[in-house]
Amino acid sequence: MRAEVRLFRRTPANQRTWTAPSNVLTFRFSPGNTVWTRAISQQAGFIPDGPLTFRPRSASWESKTNGLPFRCIIAHFDAPLSSGEECVGSACSIADLSMIQMMQLLHDEIRAPGFASAAMVESITEVLRIKLSRLSEPSSAPAAASPPLGRLDIALIHDYIEAQRGRSPSVTELAKLFNMSRRSLLRRFRSATAMTVVNYITQIQLTKAKRLLATTDRLVKQIALDSGFRSPSNFALAFERHVGLTPTEFRHAARGGARPRGA
Repeated sequence: MRAEVRLFRRTPANQRTWTAPSNVLTFRFSPGNTVWTRAISQQAGFIPDGPLTFRPRSASWESKTNGLPFRCIIAHFDAPLSSGEECVGSACSIADLSMIQMMQLLHDEIRAPGFASAAMVESITEVLRIKLSRLSEPSSAPAAASPPLGRLDIALIHDYIEAQRGRSPSVTELAKLFNMSRRSLLRRFRSATAMTVVNYITQIQLTKAKRLLATTDRLVKQIALDSGFRSPSNFALAFERHVGLTPTEFRHAARGGARPRGA
């Protein structure tokens, strides 16, 4: 599956009917441009709320825009991105790989919802909103120094890690997310939390795994992979080392079973 992502800074006022040539995911940073929109064909499945819009292949809808400036990201999956000629002149390609990856994650979650899909989509959308805000700053503005890693940044790192499904983000990936070097992220994160980034990632993954063990009937090996661990064996070792129980023992105890080993 391939996604081409572009940033549209403005479009002229128009009223027209659209038909999606492929799965289309749109994230609007300034939603006030659209006066109204109406779906012509019904859409089944998980439909995100807020600034995120998903249209499956062949879906049709009508919309009217007022021509006011707005910014959005449009990602087409399985087909090249095509738009009216009046929009192309105001579009520019986005080279930020992390944004493309996040649009891909959103697409996958919408097409195949998993545990707490709404929360996951909301978390990724918030990171996208901040990154798009930074990307959209006037180019004439002086380059800012790397921002200090405060409470907000750590919360965003938490949400980004939590939003991953079936993978573990690298330190380099997180550094790019916040426009700083890998070394700077490691130093600032350790100073703010007294933890290493790797340990923090593991902690969030284990918290996610404990939630899935307590609230779902998924196989332990599937929970291991969904939580971002490379393999079920790595998951089992990390879980018992940090929690003091095996995943099966924890699930049994969390559901009111026998007292855990050593209790």
